[in-house]
Amino acid sequence: MNDLLRNNKKRVTDILTGIPLFSHLSKEEINTTLEKAELNEYAKGMAVDLNNNRLYIIIKGVLLVNFNNITVRTLKKGDITGVSGLFTNENPKAGSASVLSVSKQARILAIGKMQIHKLLLENPKFNMEYIVFLTDRIRFLNSEMLYYTTQNAKKRLISYLIKNSKGDNTFIPINMSKLASLLNMGRATLYRLMAELEENDVIKRENRGLTIISENKLVCLLNG
Repeated sequence: MNDLLRNNKKRVTDILTGIPLFSHLSKEEINTTLEKAELNEYAKGMAVDLNNNRLYIIIKGVLLVNFNNITVRTLKKGDITGVSGLFTNENPKAGSASVLSVSKQARILAIGKMQIHKLLLENPKFNMEYIVFLTDRIRFLNSEMLYYTTQNAKKRLISYLIKNSKGDNTFIPINMSKLASLLNMGRATLYRLMAELEENDVIKRENRGLTIISENKLVCLLNG
């Protein structure tokens, strides 16, 4: 336990007990866990290294997680991160995202994997909550992946339609199976996207192809 954690132990304990993952821990278990934990502080604009085989809990402030210059997640008080690299034998920094503090002052609690491992072995309730936490995280990541995959598929479809458009009411003679193969997407995804465009009066599906109702709407969707 470093000095910053020692001086802010009550606040850190209060935040931990309010997080479902740690809410079932006894006072003694929390004290034991914090004995080997660290609380670190970061000023606005500082890069934060969260890739050291630890579990991190945001105690104060707001941080942005960026990957390829795109903000993929915002971390705030009570949020947990670092779980993907906690028990891995691979280089935790390989392919990792960058984290930046955007608040005037951010404080992050770091708990080592040995402390988490000890809790998993000795506390059945913590073990169950950890499984729930991982399950929720997987569901979140799956939904995010579906979103980005769908967005990319949508842009591919719209780009194809614009490329083959000759203005409003352009008819494109192509069947859906061939179009799905051409755009490298599943037919279910294509049908869902086509239905969305049709509901917004952008296209109209025909027996042997589709008709572009509004080329301007397609351009707006691509740039929007």
